[in-house]
Amino acid sequence: MPTLTQDLLKELFHYNPDTGVVTRKTQYKNGPKPGSIVGCKKPRGYVMVNIQGKEYRLHRLIYTYMTGNIPDEIDHINGDGFDNRWCNLRSVSHRQNQMNRKIPSGNTSGIMGVWFDNARKKWTAEIMIRQKKKYLGRFSLKKDAAKARAEAEIVYGFHKNHGRAM
Repeated sequence: MPTLTQDLLKELFHYNPDTGVVTRKTQYKNGPKPGSIVGCKKPRGYVMVNIQGKEYRLHRLIYTYMTGNIPDEIDHINGDGFDNRWCNLRSVSHRQNQMNRKIPSGNTSGIMGVWFDNARKKWTAEIMIRQKKKYLGRFSLKKDAAKARAEAEIVYGFHKNHGRAM
């Protein structure tokens, strides 16, 4: 299989950066026809594309299509892995990508990094920095724990969308 280069991707596909839609320019064997939309939405939240028997995440192909570079990691700025508009994609390090996450589904407080400590009857605020948990304090009021967490996110350079609802 040929290396996925910007030239090859532009030969195979057309990308509309305003809509994020990728369409086929060519037909491979008995596959989809030219003009058909590329990709399949997968349960893990990304659009996947099959090129000659190998699956790729569409947003990674788009980045190479647009820049000619193969990214280490791509962040969907708004958290929607199906939104492949160019304005929603950015090349980031793994650390930067982790600093723009949705709130986990198991979160019970509604605030990233804030939880109620039943044993102490206090709200606890924490933040992960370089894979280490940093304790921010215990608080009588949830809003004070949320404030401590928000301030820490600013200090450590988290993306403004970090902790948004799913």
